[in-house]
Amino acid sequence: MRKRTRAVASLTALAAACGCATAPPPAGVPIVVRGLELAGFAMHEDCLHAEVGDRIDYVFDSSEPVRFGLRYREGGAAVFPVELAGTRGHSGVLGVRLARDYCLTWEAGAAGAVLDYRIRRRAPGD
Repeated sequence: MRKRTRAVASLTALAAACGCATAPPPAGVPIVVRGLELAGFAMHEDCLHAEVGDRIDYVFDSSEPVRFGLRYREGGAAVFPVELAGTRGHSGVLGVRLARDYCLTWEAGAAGAVLDYRIRRRAPGD
């Protein structure tokens, strides 16, 4: 039983690290991640679906500078309404004009980083 518990814990950690642990929560329920360790030059992303009129609220802090982007796909292209290089933190609200999957991405530099973030999709009227 201990091997199974260890295997489940390992798979859960792996799924959380790739940002694909579970289906995104409903509007108003935040995705909260604390103490996510990024190795040197590693990337992490967390995605959610948003509808026209929704807002995506986000905030993050990083122990070291990271490249941050908030993107969606338009055909074969990635569109970045928000893109920052060398930042240790940022917060904002993106008004959604197109129903799409939106991904927040963080890429560490050579030193790696420890990341805390919160993302919340707000439906119109929230």
